[in-house]
This record gives sequence, structure tokens and C-alpha cells, in this order.
Amino acid sequence: MIVSYIRTSTDKQQNSIDTQIDTIEKYCDYKGIRSSKYFIDFGISGKTCDRPKFNQLITMITENKIEKVIITELSRLGRNLLQTLEVVEIFKKHDVDLVVLKENISLKSATGRMFMNILLTLSQFEREQISSRVKSVLKHKKETNQVYGKVPYGKELINGKLEDNKREIFMLKKIKTLRSKGKSYGFITMFLNRNNYLKKNGTRFDRDSLKKLVKSNSFLSL
Repeated sequence: MIVSYIRTSTDKQQNSIDTQIDTIEKYCDYKGIRSSKYFIDFGISGKTCDRPKFNQLITMITENKIEKVIITELSRLGRNLLQTLEVVEIFKKHDVDLVVLKENISLKSATGRMFMNILLTLSQFEREQISSRVKSVLKHKKETNQVYGKVPYGKELINGKLEDNKREIFMLKKIKTLRSKGKSYGFITMFLNRNNYLKKNGTRFDRDSLKKLVKSNSFLSL
């Protein structure tokens, strides 16, 4: 059986689904073959192999029900080097051809197998470089008191810079003092609401939101 696998990372990419199907159908027409089934994971990241339709595909491969899988590009299969290589090994073990249209790869050829390994290695390297650059930028912003995410409790945004919010800092210190005295989250929640201390969104604290605040880095750094 010849099948196809299609994936998008978000649930707003119906156009991408249609484009992938159209690309695969044109390839099948050119080769004079037909994809009997489409396995489509809609709005699921390629960082994980735990995808419903992908799992069905792998199950059918291990049951020797599939001879060829067609995908538009390698990233649709997965974005993690080790996981993708493990999947490729399953294809090889069960003598299943993997056809990748964009990269012009087929597991049935030695050149295709070599090229796939090279592409996977380069793809992983690129992602690690991007991740490293992003972490570097975030670290710089944090060290220079610039906004690098949500404004943490105890801070406020003034002219693009994070500045101390004295009322919130006082509140955090008060919470820490009460906790050190063994006061419960329920007791502290009532204290905050009684003194009109609010969350960043302007709503009152409850026990769960207080616990989340206590465990946050901004609070622990005090």
C-alpha cells in the first residue's frame, strides 16, 4: 500500500494541508501511482512523535501493511534529529520506502539515505544555533532590565524598561514573611484581598494563583 503523511504545527494552517495534498497528488500523477490513504495530523508540533495519525502510520508499517510513504518535506516527519532517525530506522527495518518530495529523497537509494542523514544533521544544527541566539538575546534583555516576556510581579514597564513596583515588592516580602511564620495560603489570600492587593490583570488573588506566585522566580529572588 502507498500512503501519504501530512502535518501542520498549528490549527490555522488548512491551506498548508491542501497544499501538501495537492503536491503529493501531482507527484503521484507524474509517477502513475496512487496514494491509498492520507494520514493527517492537524495542528500538532513535529517536536514530538506522539501524534495520533503518525502513531497509526507507524503501527501499519510494523504490521507490514505499507510499502511506501510520501511526504512533502522532511520537517513534516519530525523536527527532532534522534526521534526522526529512529523513525527512519523503522522504515528501513520493514523495507518501507520513504519519499520526500522537496528534498528529492528516497530510502530505496543509497544516495537518498546518505543525503537524508546529512539533512537531518544540518537541520538539527540550525535549530540549535537559533535556540542559542534566542537564549543569548533573552539573557541580555534580562541583565539590562528589558522586557523579555510577561512583566513579572514586582516590576512594571516604564518607557520600555522594567522598573521596580514598590507596592508589589512590599507585598511579595510580606507574603514571604507570612510563609516563614507558617501561615497557610488561605490565610495569606485573605490578607491580600483584605488589603486590596491585586494580580497583574487587576483581579483578586485566590489560593491557586497565590501558590503560583510564590513559586515564581521573581518571588524567590527576593
